[in-house]
Amino acid sequence: MSVPGTGIDFPVMQSTDVPDFYLKHDFEGNYTDYGLPFLDERCSLETSDNLIIYGHHMNDGSMFSALLNYTDKDYCTAHPEILLETEQGAESYLVAAVVREKGSYGPGEWSLFDQINMSVASFRALVENLNERGLYNTGWELVFGDRLLTLVTCEYSQDNGRLAVVAMKT
Repeated sequence: MSVPGTGIDFPVMQSTDVPDFYLKHDFEGNYTDYGLPFLDERCSLETSDNLIIYGHHMNDGSMFSALLNYTDKDYCTAHPEILLETEQGAESYLVAAVVREKGSYGPGEWSLFDQINMSVASFRALVENLNERGLYNTGWELVFGDRLLTLVTCEYSQDNGRLAVVAMKT
């Protein structure tokens, strides 16, 4: 997975047995504070409507730290594309929304991080929440059936905060 022009260019891992394993492990499984970007354990590359990838925001500017630049609309305009390469080939996504979210939610609260396999109603709720919470209008409109890719990292404007960059497959 890469975001051209940003320094984000990493393999994306997934562990369904130990969901956050790659939070603190490298490609070979060795411990590291940097970890590797990892796909949410509930996601399937073949069937999920929204692929959610988590990565660290490191103080040295590495890993997913560059995602914080997406709080600036001009930066988003200059870096609109996210590339995801899998065994099935390369896919291109365009940034459709940038939101600040809480890292955890209580029972019954809507969460971007639970939007993986969506019905028409849950997709509508996703679009409403992104429109309401989005930091700015990217000019792209999401339509039911769009495949989404969401990149997530920590951000510090709130306790346990996250920045999510939501992109749609082109």
